[in-house]
Amino acid sequence: MSNYPFENQFPLTDYPYSSREWSNSVDSETKKNYNLIGFKPGKKLQASELNELQEIFYVQQTLSMNMIHHWFEEVNNNSMISGPAWNGTTPLYPFLNSGGETLLGYTLSTSPLGITLTLGEGWYLLTQPSGIKNWSYLSDSLSKHYGFTGGLQYYGGISFVNEIVDCIEDTTLTDNSSGLWNESVCGADRYKTTITSIEFAPVSGFDDNTLNKIVKFSMISGNFAFYYINGVTI
Repeated sequence: MSNYPFENQFPLTDYPYSSREWSNSVDSETKKNYNLIGFKPGKKLQASELNELQEIFYVQQTLSMNMIHHWFEEVNNNSMISGPAWNGTTPLYPFLNSGGETLLGYTLSTSPLGITLTLGEGWYLLTQPSGIKNWSYLSDSLSKHYGFTGGLQYYGGISFVNEIVDCIEDTTLTDNSSGLWNESVCGADRYKTTITSIEFAPVSGFDDNTLNKIVKFSMISGNFAFYYINGVTI
């Protein structure tokens, strides 16, 4: 998977600015997905953390603008389809990006009736329980099979976990003002979001607190329908 839509390191990466956002969110093989910085009373404030804070903002903004561009290409020609960023999870792009890569796919089995949903490595816009939306990078693709009943409608989506990470768990969060890490001086914590699994649930009685929905599907009178939550058919 490419680093799409990012290509080169960010403006405040190099010393003396030393922002960690490029190495945390783009250049590492497994993305750390730190989307907030938690400053604590009595702890040393690092200049690099302020620079990272700026770049986190622009990374989130850049991803959102790219999402709008890709999705509106599908939405503009169909008045029955709504825009992206629904109450759930939205992939960065609905089908192919400029490199020919896809994020979401499925296979259908009919005997017995079931579906296998696959989410590829890449960026996904999540809806937090608070209502705040943030981008999280799925470093390894996920796939899950689900047997369902004809005549009913279902959601497919993801579950994720949030956690606070400090410099004991991640030593790269210690003071880096000298260009190296001073492990005796802790800085701010990071708020991390990790996509954990694909989940399915019937539309009837669905609880938004347990699943960030991405797709909706059904088999009614022998006709299978599978589409994103905003109505774009897959």
